[in-house]
Amino acid sequence: MPAISEQLRFFLQGRSIILLDASEEFIMTNLKRRHAAQQGKTMNDRVAFRQEREIIEGTMALRALKQRWVDVAQSIGVPVLKLDASRDLALNVNEVVGFLQERLRGRSGNPLQHAPESRVAPGGEARVSTPGRRNVRFNG
Repeated sequence: MPAISEQLRFFLQGRSIILLDASEEFIMTNLKRRHAAQQGKTMNDRVAFRQEREIIEGTMALRALKQRWVDVAQSIGVPVLKLDASRDLALNVNEVVGFLQERLRGRSGNPLQHAPESRVAPGGEARVSTPGRRNVRFNG
């Protein structure tokens, strides 16, 4: 692996990465479901504009690129949480909350001082927030 610049080390200092991924089949199923529901009326409807094979190849290429970045980040000690998007949303939210609590515990020594709050809404949307930090939304 090539040498990592000091600027990149500085940029990643104190950060964590949460990587949400799923199989190509799961991604295609969701894209097709969204396409059927929206009938190709949105610009980000990949199924309306691309062939399935092209979508899968693009997904695989993007996954490989993300994995290279994760490998670089992990090589300099950045904590990484990998989640499977095909799992139950509440399980993934609990893992995120635990990961964030552990990271915050390591910084402050007091796990409750900046403890993240989480909730899963009836529509399948989950929110995780920490005081002074931006909310993170997960859609199931």
